[in-house]
Amino acid sequence: MVWRRFDAAQAGAAPEQVITSVNQAVERGMATEPQLLTAASKRGSRVERLIREALRREIAG
Repeated sequence: MVWRRFDAAQAGAAPEQVITSVNQAVERGMATEPQLLTAASKRGSRVERLIREALRREIAG
């Protein structure tokens, strides 16, 4: 699920969709923060920025 959203983010998907997917993945134990950051870094600056924002929101909760 979240990996497809990364691809969608790369293609210009709405930021909230990506952020929601990241939050759900973390909450459900589908991905860890390091896994998400590693994957994001391979998909460009926009995706990495969105993932970092999602993780900040998740931590701030």
